[in-house]
Amino acid sequence: MQFELVKNDYLNYVKYEQAHAASTFTTYQSWLNRYQRFLADNGFKDPDVSQAIDVSILRKYLYHLSASKLRPRTLRAAFHPLRGLCQFLIFQQFLTEEANPMNKLTLPKKDAAVRNLVEDSEVCALFDACDKQLDPFDVARSRALLATMCYTGLRASEVVALRLKDISTESRTLLVASGKGGKARSLFPPPSFFTAYQAWIAERDKDKPEHDFVWTQNKSRHISDDWLRHHLEEIKAIGGLKGHENIKPHSLRHWFATMMLRNGATIKQIQIALGHSDVTTTATYLHINEQDCRAMAQLAEFDVSPGNNKQTTVTTDDVKVSQNVSANQSKPSRFTKTLTRGRTLTP
Repeated sequence: MQFELVKNDYLNYVKYEQAHAASTFTTYQSWLNRYQRFLADNGFKDPDVSQAIDVSILRKYLYHLSASKLRPRTLRAAFHPLRGLCQFLIFQQFLTEEANPMNKLTLPKKDAAVRNLVEDSEVCALFDACDKQLDPFDVARSRALLATMCYTGLRASEVVALRLKDISTESRTLLVASGKGGKARSLFPPPSFFTAYQAWIAERDKDKPEHDFVWTQNKSRHISDDWLRHHLEEIKAIGGLKGHENIKPHSLRHWFATMMLRNGATIKQIQIALGHSDVTTTATYLHINEQDCRAMAQLAEFDVSPGNNKQTTVTTDDVKVSQNVSANQSKPSRFTKTLTRGRTLTP
């Protein structure tokens, strides 16, 4: 059986039977096509599947990618669809577990993810930049898009897929109908989101779009993932944030999760809001800054002087936030305090 046929069958299996997200399918397809080009460059233009997944060829591919100085986590990602393809062959009884070539290949250990966090001041600058645009249509759309990313934590693909029926200003709800893996979830965004959303809808309706997507490029076209990323870069440039590579649609999702944590949400609540199936994934989205870490030092304070047998109580505002991370309190975050000192973030 030719590798090309097996690859296509496996991709259909991933797309239709496993129902992976479109982004996951695209990533698998890209890596498998890259492997196929590697095979062609090494004399296997139309190989049989037994040739294509030979352990010696797979090992040579690993060395080839390693020479490109890819990070260990990227190397592992490159082999993930190949591992899945081998499991697919086992499932189809074309391969046995004992003969699985991936079992004979040692991949590097995954390195820690490098996350450059978005600062509160940068979020303020982004909202300010929206207002510097000349066209009221652009101002309303940019502020509403930014409010959606910052106040709901949606994935970029979820943002662009929103339709008018998904958002109710009466019940104050937002339905993510096309979440990752086909999972839907309901969110309850804060008033600031709905203020920005309603301002945008007023501008959108003037254009009388021919579709029911929330976000429009023009009368006949709605926005895409790439358009959203490009637009955020434009807003960054307007706000003097050009070159701030830490600001991406996904990093704003991390910022949302961290703000939820600071404001007293439990990890379980954040997990539900982000649409994660595993709470360990949610944990990677939660970050504290140096000021939070310094405040934590006071939590280790204990009076060991003679005669003292009372529990030490810490009363600083910063530590209260840290102590009550899982208490679901409504204490305003440090971001909110900053905004209320002379200014308010009102989309």
